Amino acid sequence: MKIVVDDGYGNIKVVFRGENGIEKHIVPALAVAGVYPVVSNSDDDRIQFIRTEGEVFTVGSPHDAEDTRFQHYATSNMNRALVRYAIQRAGVADDAVFNLGVGLPAGQFFVGGKPNTTAIEAKTAHHKLQVFRVTDKNSLLSVPDHVACFPQSSGVALIHEDPDLDPDDIITVAVVDIGHRTTDVSVTIDGELRVSRSGGMMDHGVAHARNRFKDALEQRFGLNMARMVDRAFSKKNVMISGERFDVSAEWQESVDETAQTIIRAVEALVGGTADIDRILLIGGGALIFGDSIQKAWKQAKLVDDPVFANALSWLSMMDE
Repeated sequence: MKIVVDDGYGNIKVVFRGENGIEKHIVPALAVAGVYPVVSNSDDDRIQFIRTEGEVFTVGSPHDAEDTRFQHYATSNMNRALVRYAIQRAGVADDAVFNLGVGLPAGQFFVGGKPNTTAIEAKTAHHKLQVFRVTDKNSLLSVPDHVACFPQSSGVALIHEDPDLDPDDIITVAVVDIGHRTTDVSVTIDGELRVSRSGGMMDHGVAHARNRFKDALEQRFGLNMARMVDRAFSKKNVMISGERFDVSAEWQESVDETAQTIIRAVEALVGGTADIDRILLIGGGALIFGDSIQKAWKQAKLVDDPVFANALSWLSMMDE
């Protein structure tokens, strides 16, 4: 069995081939160090205690969840616990035999125009360490037989075929992957990856827009909006003392400003976009920033399934 996990800072995407075709699952990346008993009237199996490398995490509860946006999240005990939890929540048996595909931000995968073997080997070894689910006894969860590591956005760039472009031309394609915290870019020319024009940028993503949005709301209402900002960002309205307020103007301004920041950063990274025939927007952030970005880049378009684009491309590459 081949399982692909796109372990983003906000949500974890799990993809594999089931009995009825490709299954796609989204599991929020919610964890806090330690054991925090939580009483829930919903799915009893949603909140679990996961132990790995001597550290225990309460996983699945949105209350007091820790911020995953720390430097070494990709190879942390928390990441490993969340990934294995997400695989189990996607319906994979605890003792399943499987190969795993995972990714790294392009800025970590490539260093000096070459694959960063140290980071890649650390990521693959990371997922081979044991993980236990803690109940009345420790239940050992199976580890993958093999781990393949891919750079964010590159898979989509390498397998993309565009019927709107003439295959007889030399085609340059850029894939811009906008995530919760990072934006990754891969450029291919005639289907070959150009590492010198590929890479990633931290703090260019949805979280950046969310922080701008939070600042705007706090300025407007004179309140600490930390507990309300996530729902407000999603719904474009906020409830304060039982009264609902429209905050779509603040939302749009934060999105437009962040989109311009992303555009400038990408153009600096790839050395300009005039020679790029197609810019593909993927990742959860593509759904938020897509309209703003397409006003600046006329050759840009959203892929059909931007949230799962990375995972689906990696699954395809694992089949080769």
